[in-house]
Amino acid sequence: MADAGGNGEPSSSNAPKSDEKGLENFITNQLSEQRACQNTADNIDEEKMNRFLARALSESRRMNQEVEKSKAKISRLHGELGVDRMTEWQREHAAEVLTPQQAALVNLAEEKN
Repeated sequence: MADAGGNGEPSSSNAPKSDEKGLENFITNQLSEQRACQNTADNIDEEKMNRFLARALSESRRMNQEVEKSKAKISRLHGELGVDRMTEWQREHAAEVLTPQQAALVNLAEEKN
């Protein structure tokens, strides 16, 4: 991924989603603050910092794509097997492998979706 204009932000052909853009803005703002406070004797290579930022943002985008693929797969399975059956299987599996606290967190996450 190429640096867009030398500002440390990688160029991308895929337009980021709003949450992802918020994360990107946070990262770049934090980096700018660190650069402003950076001691010139710190000997931090600007090119290495830009490559690190590009890799971090790229990995964040990749993880977001994986989440979207997973959601699509679950949606497809709900369509094929039915939401009730999938929910029943998920709860059965959770009861066998998760602690009560973990199961509560999974239920909370499902309610948000």
